[in-house]
Amino acid sequence: MSRTIVLLDVTAMSGDAVCVAGLDCDSGDTLRLSHPQPTRALLHGLGGLTPGEVIQVDWRPARRPEPPHVEDGDWQPRSVKKLRTIDLAEVLKLMTPQAFTSVESAFGPPWYTGGNGNHAWKPGEGARSLAPCACITSEPTSVGAACVSRVATTGTSIGAPSRSRISS
Repeated sequence: MSRTIVLLDVTAMSGDAVCVAGLDCDSGDTLRLSHPQPTRALLHGLGGLTPGEVIQVDWRPARRPEPPHVEDGDWQPRSVKKLRTIDLAEVLKLMTPQAFTSVESAFGPPWYTGGNGNHAWKPGEGARSLAPCACITSEPTSVGAACVSRVATTGTSIGAPSRSRISS
């Protein structure tokens, strides 16, 4: 099934693997391109992918997702079409209706909290592994949002040609 997705997260993982997650522009669901596993080489072949890009892709939910990774799905790399790049204000507008007010409201109470204050949730459990979260910043009129996962993420362009593709 063809989906239009705004990419919220493109994260380098171990080895050549990359996590690519986004928000379905029609349903508001969070989705992850997981089968086949995106790789740096694959993303390079697509010209790179960057948070804020809107793509069209053939994607369907995984037949038997393993909790908490209910957002995982099968996708066809050759079906990816880059439609446009949207700015942060548009990304926030798309995310806000689905946004949770905190990490705990998205994932529930942590299973474990480390000495450094980082939280962990029990593997193999949970209703989700991705969630848009809104937060109030120190500026009284500012609201920010981010797609957070139960794993630390970065918002960098991966697989892009040597010139930077990150837009402000």
